[in-house]
Amino acid sequence: MKWGAAAFGVAVLTFLVATPASADRVVLIHDWEDASAPMFGRIAPDDERGAALLLVGEEMRSDRVILRIAAPQLNRAVFSVRGHVRYSSVEDEAFIEVRAVYADGFTLDARTDHPQGLGAPLTGDSEWRPFELTLSGHEGERPERIEIRLIMEGRGGVVFSAIRIVELSARGLPARRLAARRPWWNEHRTKEIFIIAGLSISALLFFVVLLAIIARGRGAALGILNLLVFGGAAGLIGAVVSLYFAQPWAVWFPMVMCGLASFLIPLIFYAPVAKRFDRAMSKRAGF
Repeated sequence: MKWGAAAFGVAVLTFLVATPASADRVVLIHDWEDASAPMFGRIAPDDERGAALLLVGEEMRSDRVILRIAAPQLNRAVFSVRGHVRYSSVEDEAFIEVRAVYADGFTLDARTDHPQGLGAPLTGDSEWRPFELTLSGHEGERPERIEIRLIMEGRGGVVFSAIRIVELSARGLPARRLAARRPWWNEHRTKEIFIIAGLSISALLFFVVLLAIIARGRGAALGILNLLVFGGAAGLIGAVVSLYFAQPWAVWFPMVMCGLASFLIPLIFYAPVAKRFDRAMSKRAGF
């Protein structure tokens, strides 16, 4: 059991030590004050952020392109769109979406539908808050255009500050070492991973408990617990690797959660299960 914890600790420490500082590059800053008439909404002054784009939601669901950038001068496969947004009285939820369109018709998109953080949706009221959406595109190819959209379910007011497009180098790695041209899987697959991993971990733990109750199969029970611990450590290392290659949250989040469950729960079970078998063996031996 100690070897599993040690292996995980070494992997995390290696990642933290070996990863160099970020070498991100700002490709474009879209300042609404210097821009032409917006595609949707109107330009309004703001005391804190200068010129800003003011958008007002309608009664019905709307999906509007607020900014279209043609032929962005990107040299790396991974880039993010960053900015600040302020909103009030947003009904239900509103989403900022970024879409990259390539010459071969391939499209990538990301939206602010994460549970929390920089990718959280817009709902209710908020003062200025940052947002960031990251895309991993074709290696060596530039998108033909990047679109930024606002998707609203109902009424509400939304204000955007200047928007930046930033090239990412996976925390300083050269672009040629970015292994992920596309996300390893999408958000729909995340739910399937949770279900399969959860059922598998639960079934194995149930079998261990059953063996402990009947006091038979000590080697099998402890072996399963060891297997789960090493599997959890592998999942956590996989999450670190996915972050290393700038994969989206739909890739690393299930590995983190399933890895923690598979790593920690068997550690809690290990000592009671081993003692249960030891007591049973002592009782059968007449001690």
